[in-house]
Amino acid sequence: MDFNFKFLGAIEVAGIGGKLGSLDWGYFTHRQKVHEVHKETLTVPLLFDQGFSKINLYKDFGQFMRELEPVKKILSETLGKGYLQFALLVNLPAGKQVLRHVDLADGFKLFSRVHIPIQTNENCFFEVDGEVIHMKAGEVWEINNSEKPHAVQNLGDTDRIHLLLDWKGNKG
Repeated sequence: MDFNFKFLGAIEVAGIGGKLGSLDWGYFTHRQKVHEVHKETLTVPLLFDQGFSKINLYKDFGQFMRELEPVKKILSETLGKGYLQFALLVNLPAGKQVLRHVDLADGFKLFSRVHIPIQTNENCFFEVDGEVIHMKAGEVWEINNSEKPHAVQNLGDTDRIHLLLDWKGNKG
């Protein structure tokens, strides 16, 4: 994969955005405890596998199924027919950052990593291997950050919330 960011399309995110206030952002801390660089984030797992062996569904995952259908359609069309392996909502609060780091786990090579901003501001930036972009709400981006240094900054005064997905598809 010879890219850092690949734009795949756009979806309407108002349905997901309307549910953000009802979520329990404090109950799941596994990701923050295991990965120091994510300590300033908040996470709601929709579909989460802590060891690529057992799938755990968030207690309210069902409310997101309809909103994920357009996402699955775009991913099937652009990345090949497949399935969601992993789905998180990740909140990077205003003024916080994910420090520059490299993901080395082999699992990152098995899936396409996808980010969809649900809520953002113009002062949020995602960097992979020296390339920096701002993603707008509803844009669907494949990110190639496996074994590449990457970081995120929210220099704005509102939280940045992304839907983070891993798609297992048949590319080509």
